[in-house]
Amino acid sequence: MSFAERLAPVIARRLGLRPSLRSNDAELATLIEARRRTLGLPSAAAYVEHVSRAPEPELAHLAAAFTNGWTWFFRDHDAIVALAERLRASAVGGPARVWVAGCSTGEEAYGVAIACAERGVDVRVTATDVDAARIEIARRAEYGAHALRRVPPATIARWFEMRGDRARVAVELRARVTLRVHNLLDPPLIAPGGGGWDAIVCRNVLLHCTDDSSSRIADQLASSIASHGVVLFGPGDARPSAPIVIPQRAAPRARSTPPPREPSADELWAEARERIARGAYAAAAGALERLVARAPDRVEAWLALGNVRLATHDLAGAEDAYRAAERIDPLSAELCFLWGALHRKRGAWDDATRALRRALFLDADLWPARYLLAGAWDRAGEHERARAALDATWRSLARRPEIRWRSCVDDIEALACPAEMVRAICAQRVDSKEEVG
Repeated sequence: MSFAERLAPVIARRLGLRPSLRSNDAELATLIEARRRTLGLPSAAAYVEHVSRAPEPELAHLAAAFTNGWTWFFRDHDAIVALAERLRASAVGGPARVWVAGCSTGEEAYGVAIACAERGVDVRVTATDVDAARIEIARRAEYGAHALRRVPPATIARWFEMRGDRARVAVELRARVTLRVHNLLDPPLIAPGGGGWDAIVCRNVLLHCTDDSSSRIADQLASSIASHGVVLFGPGDARPSAPIVIPQRAAPRARSTPPPREPSADELWAEARERIARGAYAAAAGALERLVARAPDRVEAWLALGNVRLATHDLAGAEDAYRAAERIDPLSAELCFLWGALHRKRGAWDDATRALRRALFLDADLWPARYLLAGAWDRAGEHERARAALDATWRSLARRPEIRWRSCVDDIEALACPAEMVRAICAQRVDSKEEVG
């Protein structure tokens, strides 16, 4: 039984989390070894036993391995802007009180503060996460190019202080954000001054939770807002029985104008990419289906269509799209990587291993494939091969830190392997090996 399988019941019971597709033994083994050494326990098995009765702070160390904390600024800018405009319209005196629940490394919390400040809303943001390490990163408030890739240059100039190739959130904005560790299964936070929160933002958090805990958390959040308040969930999150979300703006009244011209293939591709970037996968699939019907030889469109179907759990549809891409470009390393991701999601680990090895045969420095391969080998009990794969991933990252995907892989959470996250995992592995040696 793998580490993930042994720890999953404890994590579900104590933190309400379910294992994600990223929970693999390569990552868990590195984390367990570090914690075992810190606590002076004799073995990894002893640590797993210890966790079953450990206090909550120890469990929080494992939360990162069971969730995907990857995020970035303005991940869904339209929703955050709509929230800021609603807060401005419903101002009742005094600062607006916003709780960002499950804030990860802080990008969304600071993004809310920016959107409010730019619209003249006096706001006080309380941001929480169960993982103390992520809260510490949020307190440092320093971010690289990947996290800031959707922030306009003028916004960076106004609200950030450049420090080499990184940017730190300006002090006046940091003063509006309070960060703390909090487990969403615990009683909800009370808004400063009482009376309920003006808004709670809990986006892309509940999808990591078990069904029971997501329902419980959603109901607790819904009961914690003021009478005029709002809860903003993500598109993949469970909702309370009476959903409380920001209403969609009414569509403009139709005009008696000629029907619009049919968009070109390039315009459909641009539309699909923009919708993928916003996480609107169903809408992106519609644009891509129109595109491949018009331009059936566009391999990147078939790949992206498979990706959005994979992200929405349409595995048969993803397979159909990947097979169409395979007929056009059978020697695509990117396609082999995507086959590996699809087989992983199905639990077909032998097929995943073969696909990922083929991807590396075609492109030896495609480090996301090597990283996923490490997890597949660990799951198969081939721990030495998994460790070697992580070491090779580290070297490939140094040679080629950025992968130029054709099919929007980096914008799809179910597929993306953020370089900063993978580099940190590999660095922990290298440091651990050096200390042991």
